[in-house]
Amino acid sequence: MRRILALITILALTAAFAFALAEEEEDGIAGTWEMIRLYAEGRTVDNPRASGSSKTVTFNEDGTAVVTINKKVYYGSWEQDGDGIELLYEDGDRARFAVEGNQLIYRPSDQVQYFEKQVIFADASDFSYRLQADGTAMIIGYSGDAAALNIPDQLDGYPVRVIGPSAFASNGSLVRVTIPQGVETIRTFAFKGCAKLSRVKIPNTVREIGISAFEDCEGLSGVTLPDALRVIRCGTFAGCKRLRSVQIPSSVRSIELLAFRGCEGLTGITIPEGVETIADGAFMDCSGLAEASLPSSLTAIYGSPFRGCGKGLKLSVPSGSYAASFFAR
Repeated sequence: MRRILALITILALTAAFAFALAEEEEDGIAGTWEMIRLYAEGRTVDNPRASGSSKTVTFNEDGTAVVTINKKVYYGSWEQDGDGIELLYEDGDRARFAVEGNQLIYRPSDQVQYFEKQVIFADASDFSYRLQADGTAMIIGYSGDAAALNIPDQLDGYPVRVIGPSAFASNGSLVRVTIPQGVETIRTFAFKGCAKLSRVKIPNTVREIGISAFEDCEGLSGVTLPDALRVIRCGTFAGCKRLRSVQIPSSVRSIELLAFRGCEGLTGITIPEGVETIADGAFMDCSGLAEASLPSSLTAIYGSPFRGCGKGLKLSVPSGSYAASFFAR
């Protein structure tokens, strides 16, 4: 019997490891790649970051890209073409990366750059946290410089349940962040001003996202909000200029003041059935917004939610709904 139980345990652990590995590899090319070797001027430099030649390239799932070279940020788009990656910068420049094994290789005219994918499981020493009354941890600070960061689900054995106020605010390194399962709350200003942050994975355990939590994350290109979220707070994504896609779950009941102000990259938005109120200026100055679909569940619209979005905005509203009567005034 013991042997059978041991065998079952081994099989279960093997399956869990395989699942974790598959989950980690499911993005394929998508992710953050760091230059780990540089050949230039007839010599090879390992760990070029240490000698002042840092470079990371982030390929997001939605086709956007972020390149950071010695702290300067460039944006663009990418697509996979056979055994290579074609990167198109916003200014029209192009770069092609060859895929060779587990590396990407870029060969400009005078050098060769070698990249490996970053998967950073952060050192607990990079985090400061506060122990809460229920014995769980609230992260209150981060001192690391990772570009691609998987936030740990526990610190010193205490499960992480809260990302605290301003915990990652104005971090100049973060490009991709994965928030672990189990986190329930992202507090006010948690990631405010993380200008390079282009992708954040928010688990469905999150029930509350605080005021201006992702404000001025200018590089953020897309976000899927968790299924348990009920309110999109004031200024949550204000100033996220490159935000192109937002998936709002049907659990949301209210979109508050200036929630998406200045999201110039948004071209369309679907507000799902279940949303009851939209506050004044919720989508203010979303200059690229061409289409917005509103639900029949709306019972209150305040002020002018789409002020500054341009005269070409097409609103789709259900016939006979509150929204139809509101915008017919």
